Amino acid sequence: RAKKTVKISQGGFVRKLLEDFGVQEGVKVKDSPLQGGVHLRKAPPGSEPVDHVNYMKLVGSLQWMAITCRPDVSFAAGLLGRYSQCPTDEHWKQAKWCLQYLAGTADLGITYHGSDEVLMDGYDHRNKLIAGVDSDLGGCHDTQKSTSGMVVMLNGGAVSWRSRRQTTLSNATTEAEQGGSVRLRSNYRPRQGQHESGLLG
Repeated sequence: RAKKTVKISQGGFVRKLLEDFGVQEGVKVKDSPLQGGVHLRKAPPGSEPVDHVNYMKLVGSLQWMAITCRPDVSFAAGLLGRYSQCPTDEHWKQAKWCLQYLAGTADLGITYHGSDEVLMDGYDHRNKLIAGVDSDLGGCHDTQKSTSGMVVMLNGGAVSWRSRRQTTLSNATTEAEQGGSVRLRSNYRPRQGQHESGLLG
């Protein structure tokens, strides 16, 4: 029986990136795009950037993947990109951590389903937009601003996603999450019949 699926991925691009940075696929892989509990900061004034050109090459590649078919690295790409002007050894450590995560997920991508068996599991979400949003609280240790993440799903696969630092300070988690929800609403005006999540109206 036909699977009725469409998958988009960047396996070839990931493998070329791993080769360029000397990371072997499937070896010493990490299970998350960034190391947990690590708080990155800008380099102290007067610091010299560490391998600036290659850092920008790596971050640019992560950002390309993040906007095409890898929502899972969106936050990591955005966070590491904040330090492109003057990367330090700690920034490089986290960038290489992300490479090791990709070494174990090279073919990961987005799959869209057309099977009722999948799309009606629990409830009918065929051809309906389903959105989610979340935020940290003051997660940027340089500005104390929060970062919001959002994703919009259709037929089992993401059709839009974003991770972005907010422009204003939030005093509570609820306030930060409301800020992310407002941004989601401003980006999406679904037609009648497409409302599935309270975030969309």
